[in-house]
Parts: sequence; structure tokens; C-alpha cells
Amino acid sequence: MNDFDGKVVVVTGAAGALGAAVASEFADRGARLALVDVIAITRPHASFVGDLIDPQAAQRIVADVSAQ
Repeated sequence: MNDFDGKVVVVTGAAGALGAAVASEFADRGARLALVDVIAITRPHASFVGDLIDPQAAQRIVADVSAQ
């Protein structure tokens, strides 16, 4: 089922086990992924590093995701 074809899904906490499982499910459904965590992620999707507790980092990540 590809009900997310052409859509971008932002997955926060993507470096952890739960985030990775969520990302995998969305990818299986056709989504383009923007993976966000406080550590670098090496997966074949767009990856963004930042701590979302920091409002400036959150705004930067949203801007970076939108730009890509």
C-alpha cells in the first residue's frame, strides 16, 4: 500500500529503535523521509541533526527540510 507516495514525512528521534521502525514503515508506504535526531543518521534519506528542545534548532530544521 503506497498511501504516502509523493509526501514528505518528518521523523524525529529517527536514530533510535522506535524512530527507525516508524521511518521504515513510512518508507514502505512510499513516503520521502526527513530524519531528525541529535546525532547524525546514515541512512539513504535526508538527515538533519539538531535538538528540537532548542527553538532555534527546530526552526532551522524546518527551514532546511522545506528547502530540500
